[in-house]
Amino acid sequence: MNLRTTLLLLLLAGAGGASYFVYQQLQPGNPKSKTLTFLEKNLTPAGLTRIEVAQGKDTRLVLERTGNEWSLPGKWPVRSVAIDQFIDTLTSLRSRFTPVALADKKQLAGYGLDDAALKITVRLDGQEHKLLLGEEPSADNRFARPTYLVLDDEKEIVRLGPGLAAALNRTQDYFQQRRLFPTEKPAKPGDDKSEQLAAQAVAVKGETSEFALVKKGSEWEIEAPVRDRPNPDAIKNILLGIPDLWAEKFVNTSPTREQGTLKKQLEDFGLAKPEYILTVTRPSGATIELLIGAVSESKERFVLKQPPPGMPFPQKPQPQFIKEEFRYAKLKDNDQIFEIKSDKLKDIAPSLAALRDPKVARFKTDDVKRLEIQHGDQTLVFAKEKDKWKFEKPLTIEAENAPISDLLEKLSGLQARDADVLDKADPKTVGLEKPKATVKLTVEEEAGDKDKKEKKPRDIVLQIGVKEKDKEKLYVRVEGRERVNAVDDS
Repeated sequence: MNLRTTLLLLLLAGAGGASYFVYQQLQPGNPKSKTLTFLEKNLTPAGLTRIEVAQGKDTRLVLERTGNEWSLPGKWPVRSVAIDQFIDTLTSLRSRFTPVALADKKQLAGYGLDDAALKITVRLDGQEHKLLLGEEPSADNRFARPTYLVLDDEKEIVRLGPGLAAALNRTQDYFQQRRLFPTEKPAKPGDDKSEQLAAQAVAVKGETSEFALVKKGSEWEIEAPVRDRPNPDAIKNILLGIPDLWAEKFVNTSPTREQGTLKKQLEDFGLAKPEYILTVTRPSGATIELLIGAVSESKERFVLKQPPPGMPFPQKPQPQFIKEEFRYAKLKDNDQIFEIKSDKLKDIAPSLAALRDPKVARFKTDDVKRLEIQHGDQTLVFAKEKDKWKFEKPLTIEAENAPISDLLEKLSGLQARDADVLDKADPKTVGLEKPKATVKLTVEEEAGDKDKKEKKPRDIVLQIGVKEKDKEKLYVRVEGRERVNAVDDS
């Protein structure tokens, strides 16, 4: 190898090293650029909790995250696909160019970063950051124009790819979902296949009722105004009815001179003092509060009702008129007013008497595996083996099935309604300070999903009292509950 070749190789090696150094300096995350480091390392989906998009003085979009769920103001649900694409675009901003030093704010206009630029304010890991995005003013094809970005008060402008400002310039309408409440498939085996409300708590305030429900495990309980077990049919209607409240039509509330007024006020829509208020706490902990006001429209729709299947002779469809009622509604912290169909409101807001379970204890007689009866000084204990009942106490002998089955049928059929349900009864006055008898049932019920059916035991203890002056009535209380039930002494 001659000297000329050696020198040429050295020059090439030096040029390669210099090129690599320059390349490294241009890579995102260069420690000399706080903006590039922020985009590369800090701006991640996991850290974002709030996003506000504005252009000039116009706030176009506000998004907030509770848990893993994003929503619009008022906890209005968003289209998940649209929000995923938006977050992915925002957190994937990258640059392969060296930032331009910013010496004077007058330079910003030349990059489209003036007062009309897009401003995105994010709350990231508890701190607020502002991203200003714009496009260089030019008569050229706008799809080829790069996007420029300034972070907070950094004295540098970063060049990004084309079209990013337009992709991030979204309004509330783009994300808004017409379904207001989330749904899920029933968890309990044998439940209706229809999707029901996904929630941890529900509060309803209606024209004639007001109550609060809370979900404990897989079961719903009445939390207020009394603590009780709900009627399964009533709770099913509520869980199926609330998801049917959709934003059927949005109402234009922009200023008009209609009837001499500048704008319809909330009073005109019946929303200043709503007739119904539904508050739903989602599994994530986010709370949606729906205000329902005055009737907006009532109309009749003509349909042909099809005959039931299995008729011996072909039947003609019968004409039928269906009445449809619509009401104005809005979410508590969202100014958008819309209309909902109100035909499910009667099911969603039943009276407290209709909401409460009339049954004293709800169980299937076939699920009872053990029965204990304490009456005075006498204790009887029965256990079920397969289909046979046996005494365990006071003797260990076989028992007759018929009397035990008859007793279980009567216990499972005990009901109390209206005046026979006592919420604040003094135990002394109903003979429950020292119960006349106690019946303990051990039941084994199916739990889990359809693929993993398991038998889960639970105990039901019935305390039975008698009034001295009213011996035709028994007063029954389930242990652990305040409610006392007046039932016939049968």
